[in-house]
Amino acid sequence: MKQETRFELKYQLSVFEHQKIKFALAGFTSLDKYTMATPRKMYLVRSLYFDTFNYNAYVEKITGENNRVKLRFRSYYKTKDSSPFVNVELKTRRGLKITKYSAMVSTGEYDYFIKRRRWSDNKVGVLIDFERLVHLKNLKPNLLVDYFREAYVPKDKSDVRITFDHSMRFARSSLLFAKSLFFRSSDNRIIMEIKTKGEGPRWLQDIAKRYSFKSIPNSKYATGIEQTQNALFI
Repeated sequence: MKQETRFELKYQLSVFEHQKIKFALAGFTSLDKYTMATPRKMYLVRSLYFDTFNYNAYVEKITGENNRVKLRFRSYYKTKDSSPFVNVELKTRRGLKITKYSAMVSTGEYDYFIKRRRWSDNKVGVLIDFERLVHLKNLKPNLLVDYFREAYVPKDKSDVRITFDHSMRFARSSLLFAKSLFFRSSDNRIIMEIKTKGEGPRWLQDIAKRYSFKSIPNSKYATGIEQTQNALFI
């Protein structure tokens, strides 16, 4: 099991703002290994979110509830045949502080859970908590979100990660690898995320001040629910 605690700040950028900030970051950051490995210098992120029948997770987000839990499956591939694993993720929020617990399972184990709402054998850590919350809150998968991520890491090895998410799409779905999906696309704004365990390095603070960064509440899940509220489940 992997556990990460950090602060997450999110910003909506125009294409022009994205280019300006990329230029400002160029002397301090480089593309991470996952971004570098792709021809387009962006990699796919696909997530399947869980919620209650009355959208309790969505309501908690838009009403500003500080203590929240989010459950999702995540893959970096479009098809199950090409995906070597599926990430099981549980994210908790306490104010601005995010703790993410994650574990990798096989696509066969993912299939088992989708069909039976439990894991095939005794699991530990986040998998136990994930299964427990699914039953306690009667959570079901209901929204698929995918986008292309451009990720940067600092050259000075400071503890910060900067990502730009492009071409966000949303579809109502109960499956991570559904064969037929009706996607709704967002506008062409780009979401920048800064993930750090503290204030971040001085050079990043200077860039934030220069470009007047203003963090805004931005949930891909909440946006997806609003974009697809009239769509049918697939």
